[in-house]
Amino acid sequence: MKAPKGDFRNPRHYPYFIKKLFSNEEWQSHPQKEELSEKASENMYAVILGKINNTNEKDQKRKELRFKLTYITRYLSAACITTILGFSLWHMVLKEPVTPKNLQAAAHAPALRRSTVWMEVKNTENRIRNIQLPDYSVVSLSPQSSLRYEKDFQKKFRDVFLIGKAYFKVKRNPERPFSVHAGGLKTTALGTSFTINTSESKHRTSVVLHTGKIVVSQTSGTQQPIYIAKAGNGLLYDTQLQTARLTKAAARPKLIPETSLHYEGTALVMKNIPLPKVISLLKESYQVNIITIGKDIDHITYTGTVDSSREQIEQVLKVICLINNLTLSRGAEQEFILQKSNK
Repeated sequence: MKAPKGDFRNPRHYPYFIKKLFSNEEWQSHPQKEELSEKASENMYAVILGKINNTNEKDQKRKELRFKLTYITRYLSAACITTILGFSLWHMVLKEPVTPKNLQAAAHAPALRRSTVWMEVKNTENRIRNIQLPDYSVVSLSPQSSLRYEKDFQKKFRDVFLIGKAYFKVKRNPERPFSVHAGGLKTTALGTSFTINTSESKHRTSVVLHTGKIVVSQTSGTQQPIYIAKAGNGLLYDTQLQTARLTKAAARPKLIPETSLHYEGTALVMKNIPLPKVISLLKESYQVNIITIGKDIDHITYTGTVDSSREQIEQVLKVICLINNLTLSRGAEQEFILQKSNK
C-alpha cells in the first residue's frame, strides 16, 4: 500500500497507519474469544490514535530539527564569508602608505602598497653617485647616504625618501609634484634643483634652493609650509625641537682685482691701477699738469704700458680717454683736462 500524502492526523489516512502498525499476522495471533464491549473498543481506538499521533509528532520534530540545522548551516556559511571579506579588507588597509603625520620616520621604513615596488640605493663609496629616477630626474647621492624611491612613480605623485645628503635636479612636470621626505621635512617641487642634508649636524636638516621654487613643510604638520623662491635661500630644521628658520644666501665677497705696477726698462707697466694714481705718475714722468673733472673718474682703473721715452703725453692721454669714455681738452701751456663724456 502506497503511503498517502497529507496530514498524519487526517482520519482518511488511518487505514494506512493501522496496517503499518498492526499487520494481519499480528491480528490473527490474538484470537478473539468474545465480543469487545463498546467501551473497550473506544479505549482501543484511543490507544491506536495515540500511537499514530506520537509517530506524527516525532516526524514533525525531525522536520523542525532538520530545518533548524539547515538555517544554522546557512548562517554560519554567511558569517564565514563575511569574516573572510572583512579580514581581506583589513589586510589591504594595512598595506596603504603611512599618512603625512607618520612620515617623520618614513625614510627608515616607509609603508609599502601591495602594487608598488620600491628601489633602495646606498652609497658606500667615497665619491658622489649619480642616480637617474624613473621620471628622468637626477640625484647626486653623497657618500654614506641612501635613497628610496618607487620603481614606477604614481600617476599623480613622485615621492622619494632620503637619509643623508643629496643634490636633486628635478625633471619639470606640473601635473606630478616631486617630494623628498628627509629628516622630518617634506620638500616639494615641480621642476627645480636643491640640496638636502640630514647629516650636517645632530638633530638638524638643511634645505638649500639652487634654481626654481620649492615648498618645505614638516611631516608632522604642526606648522605652515614655507615657500622658498630665491636661489641660495633655504631652511634649517631642528628635528628635536621641531623648529625651523629661514637661511639666506651668503653675500658673495667682492673680488679685489689683482694689481701690479712696475718698470720694464723705460716702460711703466700697470695692471688695474686707479686712474688718479696713473695721472699722478704721468705728471711726474712728463712734467705736465693734468686736471680731472668729476668724481666718477676716481673709480676708473687702468691697465696698460706707458713708455715716456717713446710716447708723447697727449697720445697716452688720448688712449686712456678712448678706453674709459672720457674727453680730453687743452688748458694752459702743458695743461690737460680729463672729464667724463656726455655721449
